[in-house]
Amino acid sequence: MRPLDPTDAGRAMQRLRLEWTYHSNAIEGNSLTYSETRILLLEGLTAHGKPLKDSLDIKRHREVIEHIESLVRTDEPIRLDLIKEIHFRLMDETYEVEAETSSGDRVRRTMRGGDFKELPNNVRTPTGETHYYAPPIEVPGRMADLLGWVAGDEASALHPVARLAVFHHRFVEIHPFPDGNGRTARMLTNLLLMREGYVPAVLRQERRSIYYAALTAAGAGDDELIVAFVAEELSETMELYLRALRGEPDPDAFSRRAALLNREVVTMPSGEVSQEKRGLLFRKFLSPLFETTRSRLAEMASSFGSYEEEIVATDSSDQDRKGEQALEVLDAGLWRAFVWTGTLSALAVDPSVSVPVTYRGTVGASGVRLTALPGSKGPWTYSGAFLPGETDAVEVAEEVLEVALEVAERAVRRVRDRTD
Repeated sequence: MRPLDPTDAGRAMQRLRLEWTYHSNAIEGNSLTYSETRILLLEGLTAHGKPLKDSLDIKRHREVIEHIESLVRTDEPIRLDLIKEIHFRLMDETYEVEAETSSGDRVRRTMRGGDFKELPNNVRTPTGETHYYAPPIEVPGRMADLLGWVAGDEASALHPVARLAVFHHRFVEIHPFPDGNGRTARMLTNLLLMREGYVPAVLRQERRSIYYAALTAAGAGDDELIVAFVAEELSETMELYLRALRGEPDPDAFSRRAALLNREVVTMPSGEVSQEKRGLLFRKFLSPLFETTRSRLAEMASSFGSYEEEIVATDSSDQDRKGEQALEVLDAGLWRAFVWTGTLSALAVDPSVSVPVTYRGTVGASGVRLTALPGSKGPWTYSGAFLPGETDAVEVAEEVLEVALEVAERAVRRVRDRTD
């Protein structure tokens, strides 16, 4: 087998660094889009109107990846001081975090990167329950136990991918730092994967809810889902790496974005979805989704001849309601299905081009399923057993509208190429 061409290998790793940086930060709520992340990393340009912190997080993450790559080539063991160093590099010298005091009060504190937590960092789940992580007093001991386990005979008997998926979950369950635990866990997991000869596993933000569900299952004693999830993401990343080696199109080209259309947008928890939950889903997620999509399409409207919007909701008696009546049915939670469509028609340089964005929702025995069809391509889906909120709505709309925007951009490029 001939050795890899250094230029090809460098280009492929550059692509993986971009994917890894974008997705690991997006999972944690970073507001930069894929394109904005790419421009920042490759050209050094920050995104207009986005928090400076988000750009700094992206830059630090890329720098830590470069540090991780240097560690792959050494025999330096994974020690507590190395983990703290990685966290310090990711989070900077100091950072702000919300914490809970022993009396249950929520306070904001300034923390130093690399320091273990001093207060509990348990989180409230979408169902209102509390997910408990390791108490601060237990962190040093449990971290030492984890490092002993991953280097020991029990872990060594597992397949490397299984071993490191379980390591990833156990680290997250400890949650040793006040913040930045997910990014640190993914860094450490990928350092160990690369030492085993694998490419880093990019855990994609559009599969965030599957990721969280797998971690939850592991917390209940079932490691199968997290092992399968990491293995699937590693396989996808390897395919991306091989495409990059072959010089195939950039990952932010339309063909790659369109692949996101096959992810599940929202799946409610199994079981009957009450009228109250349907109304709440509309107010917390669907209404912000429609509004964000409408405002983004409005930004493109000057390039088109017209914009039309339609909404139809099927109520509990199987009657189709349109317009304001449809919105009333949705708000009351009395809907069984709906279709929302916003369409930009007659692109100025090519009137035959239209850009429709359609959201379809259906209520079934197992829950609610929402799909999105941007640019007349098939359903974009993203799975998760949670009740989404406004933040999730904005993320979904931004992802969908990037595809719609690419449809228009490609049409303009086609016209330009014909006239050159």
